[in-house]
Amino acid sequence: MQYPISDLRALRVSSTRYSPDPAASALPLSPPAAGRPALFALAANERRLVYRGTDGHIYEHASASSAGPDGKWIKQNLTKALGLPKAAADPSVVVANGVPHVFYVDEIGEIREL
Repeated sequence: MQYPISDLRALRVSSTRYSPDPAASALPLSPPAAGRPALFALAANERRLVYRGTDGHIYEHASASSAGPDGKWIKQNLTKALGLPKAAADPSVVVANGVPHVFYVDEIGEIREL
């Protein structure tokens, strides 16, 4: 799970099947998250995180799940790449038939799909 923390990075909390104690690591985000991120995966060995930045843009970070917390994350600004307006609310994700659908509400209250 990912949760915003006060030092403007996201906190990743995970646990292994051998230990009930969660291990936390910080995932550097740029820009920082403004709210709650949404998590999803399209394959067994990947992880994806989408979030609303403090600038109102929706960002996606993707990495192989085997890369560990410090693995290489690929970042993209989805709203800028698609020429869409800034978000006023956090994104939600639904994966249907292997296709991710990212939804958010823009600054004038319209629902957008990426």
